[in-house]
Amino acid sequence: MKIYGMITSPFLRKVMIAAHELGLSERIELVPTMVRIDAPSPAFSAVNPLLRIPALETDDGEMLIDSTAICDYLDDLAGGGHLVPRSGRARRDELKRHAVANGLAEVTVQWRFEILRPEPLRSRDWMDGFAVKVDAGLRWLDETLPELRPAPLGLGAIAAGTVLTFYDLRFPELAWRQRAPALAEWHAAFEARPSARAFPVAP
Repeated sequence: MKIYGMITSPFLRKVMIAAHELGLSERIELVPTMVRIDAPSPAFSAVNPLLRIPALETDDGEMLIDSTAICDYLDDLAGGGHLVPRSGRARRDELKRHAVANGLAEVTVQWRFEILRPEPLRSRDWMDGFAVKVDAGLRWLDETLPELRPAPLGLGAIAAGTVLTFYDLRFPELAWRQRAPALAEWHAAFEARPSARAFPVAP
C-alpha cells in the first residue's frame, strides 16, 4: 500500500499511528506529498480530486481519499472493531470523540491557512471563530479523554493525540497544557506509545 501526505499533517499521522496500532504500518509506503490551498497540483488531482492529504492506494489499486475512510479500511483489514467498536454505546462514544478531535484538526488547519494569508486578506471574524471552537474543543477533550486510560487507543483518542501534537508544532502560543493539565498528562502517555514514537513530528 502507498499513502500520500506529510507526517506533519494530523490526518496523515492519525492514519499511520492507527496502522501501527493495528500491526499494519510496515505494509504502507509513505510517499511524501505536499499540498497547498493556494497552489493546487493538477498532477495530484489524479490521486485525489479534492487535492487533500492523506490518500491511500491499496494493494489492489483502490484509492481512498479521506483519513477516516482510510482508518476504517485498515481496521477492516485487521479484522474490524479495533479502532471503533462494532455497535452500541461504546461505538457511539468513540465516534463522538473522533468527531470532536477530527473536527478540531480541520478547524485548526483552516485557522493556519487563514493566518498564512496576507494580512489585509485575513478575516478577523473567522480567526476569532476558530479560536472559540478550539477553546471549547480543548475543554471537552480535557473533561473526557483522561478517563480512558488505560484502555486501548480508539480512533477518537488517536485523532485527539495527533491534533494536540499539531498544536505544539504550529500553535505553541495556545499554551494548551496550562489550560488543560489532565489532558496534558494524557497526551504525554499518548506520545510515549510505540505507535506515536514510530511517527514523530519534527518542526
